[in-house]
Amino acid sequence: MRTLGIDLSTAETQTAACELHWDGTEGRDLGGTPRLGLADGPLLALMAQADTIGIDAPFGWPDAFRAAIDAWSERDAWAAGDDRRPLRLRRTDEFLVTQGRTPMSVSSDRIAATAMRCADLLARHHAARGDALDRIDGHAAETYPAGALVVWGLRDEMRGYKERGATEKRRRLTERLADGADLELTEATVAACAASDHTLDSLLCTLVARARAIGLTHVAPPEHREQIAREGWIHLPVPGSLARLARG
Repeated sequence: MRTLGIDLSTAETQTAACELHWDGTEGRDLGGTPRLGLADGPLLALMAQADTIGIDAPFGWPDAFRAAIDAWSERDAWAAGDDRRPLRLRRTDEFLVTQGRTPMSVSSDRIAATAMRCADLLARHHAARGDALDRIDGHAAETYPAGALVVWGLRDEMRGYKERGATEKRRRLTERLADGADLELTEATVAACAASDHTLDSLLCTLVARARAIGLTHVAPPEHREQIAREGWIHLPVPGSLARLARG
């Protein structure tokens, strides 16, 4: 199995991707990854080669937000009422709140611009594949690197890993992930993850993509699947899954 993780940004210089290969006994990198500074063309080429993909970006917007904007645009009516929380958070975001996380809002935070780039990439990717986008169980999955680190028991180790100058912290975190998941990483890959939080996050995305592929992420609640199919679902790994990734 070939997994691809993408830490997506509106800026190409901050967009990274990492590929891993899983043979049933261990995971290993494919050489020359992760890559930083990726434009849409190279990203789409990598996506076409992957068996499964994890992307750190929202796959949709809250239903309530879309309905409110439509009402405002078409009838000059603000139908949302006083409760603005459904305008800000999707069902999947609400689930993260129950897990002790504070997700960014795709409708009211700067991550909305990243979501627009993600939507364009997903549309072009699936047009090339000739199939429909599935925001829950499809070829690509929405991921949340920071949430995965917490689930995998690395809360203390992750503090400050995105800060400038935190090279050694990122190196130690990468090595902990490699040991925990029985990963065979080249020194070049470890160094790349140590050099940038974006490349490290792309490694985390590909680990979550593997977890999703073998059934080790939280599933979307059946009673809300119709709504989640429009909004997107963040695949948060289940506890204890890091050590099970290589075994499948």
